[in-house]
Amino acid sequence: MAVNMIFWAYMNRIRSSRRLETESGRNLKLLWLLRTLRLDHKTIVEFRRRNGEALKNVFKGFVKLGLYGKELLVIDGRATSFNFAE
Repeated sequence: MAVNMIFWAYMNRIRSSRRLETESGRNLKLLWLLRTLRLDHKTIVEFRRRNGEALKNVFKGFVKLGLYGKELLVIDGRATSFNFAE
C-alpha cells in the first residue's frame, strides 16, 4: 500500500512526506487507494529511504511497459485517472 501512496504522490506532484500524511487523511481518491491505511510522515520517509532504488526501477518499468500515460496509471490491476492540469 505504501507503494500506491508513493505513486499517487508522484502523479500529484507531492514531495513532502508531511503533506502526503495530511492528504492520506482527507483526499478521497487516496483514501480509496490506501483502503483506509494511514501512514505517518516518519514511516513514509523511512520507506522511501529503504526502497529508493527499487522505486526508481519500478517507475522506469511503468514507463517502459506503457502503464504510465498522460491521464492513466495502472496500479495493482486498477486503472486510476489523474488530472495533470491541476
